[in-house]
Amino acid sequence: MFRREHGTKRYHHPVVGELTLAYEALTPTDDPDQTLGLHTAEPGSPSEQALRLLASWTSEPARSTLDG
Repeated sequence: MFRREHGTKRYHHPVVGELTLAYEALTPTDDPDQTLGLHTAEPGSPSEQALRLLASWTSEPARSTLDG
């Protein structure tokens, strides 16, 4: 069975629309039953902007140690 280890995938998010992300699958040589999948957006692309928008909705503001 052929398994791609890198490429590009397109997704449709219901709020931010189309996302085009590069992906890479990394398999440790000492544990071939596990795979780490990475997805990245091209810097400056509409997909990066959309992901930043989504991330901003879930981020909590940083707290200062002076806040008590």
